[in-house]
Amino acid sequence: MKKIMISNGLRGKENPVEYVQKCRSAVEEYYARRGEEIERLDTFFKDYDGNRLQFLGKSISEGVALADEVVFMDDWEQYDGCRTEHFVCVTYKVPVRYLESK
Repeated sequence: MKKIMISNGLRGKENPVEYVQKCRSAVEEYYARRGEEIERLDTFFKDYDGNRLQFLGKSISEGVALADEVVFMDDWEQYDGCRTEHFVCVTYKVPVRYLESK
């Protein structure tokens, strides 16, 4: 079973919870079409206290570091955290994939 982390920016999204679910569905559908079972590493932390750097560190240590692959969604390039996660993936050779939430 492949461990997948989803990287998606939420700042400015009208309904972040709905957007996260849309991204999750798109990722699950993508891997299901390929017959691959996945375990999604959840980095939508409910105990987020507003400290962006702490949140990013947690995302990298509990997501990127444990993932077999990181999926970058939609306009990920517009978000500092997503760009940093991408840099970490490239630097540490964690496979990446790019998908649209539709």
